[in-house]
Amino acid sequence: MWDLRVGVIGPGDEFDTDQARVMVTRAFDDIAARYPRKLVTVVAGLANSGMDQIAYEEARGRRWDTAGIACDMLAERDWFPVDEVLDIVPGHWGAERPRFLRSIHVLIRVGVLYTLPAEAEELEQLKTQGRLVVLDYELPARSS
Repeated sequence: MWDLRVGVIGPGDEFDTDQARVMVTRAFDDIAARYPRKLVTVVAGLANSGMDQIAYEEARGRRWDTAGIACDMLAERDWFPVDEVLDIVPGHWGAERPRFLRSIHVLIRVGVLYTLPAEAEELEQLKTQGRLVVLDYELPARSS
């Protein structure tokens, strides 16, 4: 058996949390079916809120390990009590992304559209390179 690191990315706030939980559960069910003999660790951005919190809570419910990578700007915020902090990268929001992507085998994106064109391009590159398995879920836009 070998460890499988599953990265989860998504919005930090202002999204349909119930729908996001359904999507994360579906993605984790897919992971469990694809890799039944793997020890799974869920890696996210350490925040005790938003998509990170949803992913960590679902992982804990499955008795999967939790780990985090974040930029040092998160130091002022509430962290989820993960099993392992893999890295705190100096710099601005997003500085941790290259380290995060190098540390995982599967990427789950649950989001509301793409916030930056570069994000969509990066995800397409990851899919075509074949280095990562990418599961991409789109949340419906939140109505006001």
